[in-house]
Amino acid sequence: MRKSTHLVMGVAAAAPLAAFVPPVGAVGCLWFGLIGGAFPDYADLRSGMKRHLKHRGFSHSIAMLAIAGAFVYILLDALNREKTGLLVVPREYVLAWTGAFCLGFLSHMLGDACTRGGIQPFIPLWQKKIWVLPRIFRGKSVGWQNGIARLASVILIGLSLGLFVALQFGLVPT
Repeated sequence: MRKSTHLVMGVAAAAPLAAFVPPVGAVGCLWFGLIGGAFPDYADLRSGMKRHLKHRGFSHSIAMLAIAGAFVYILLDALNREKTGLLVVPREYVLAWTGAFCLGFLSHMLGDACTRGGIQPFIPLWQKKIWVLPRIFRGKSVGWQNGIARLASVILIGLSLGLFVALQFGLVPT
């Protein structure tokens, strides 16, 4: 998948969660979903870790998801407990934002698992590649799957926005 597709998929993955939190929390959910959607490729292509990571290797694994998700949780929890008031994260957003990050990360893994390259989600325990589509439907990272992923993401974001507005104005019972 293209970088922009991973970003919009990360936002889309977090959007249903964002629909159920207040506006500031919702924006945070979308932001953390976007970051989660970008994280695997950032780790192995752009960061200082790129010398040690193979593309679509450990950075695209469940182990990395657990490590990164735990780091995000610990950071947000520390900001929640911060006493100076400079950058305080409300308690109710710690789990929501961590969940949004993890959902964005998972969307990245799912997107790459639709391509010919696949992913190795169980590294370091198991080296086998995994795909979610049959061979005939797998394509290049810039293929037709990329367009479908973008369209599905935009639709999910729109539906989630509609739900958010309905919940904010009391149009749907909670």
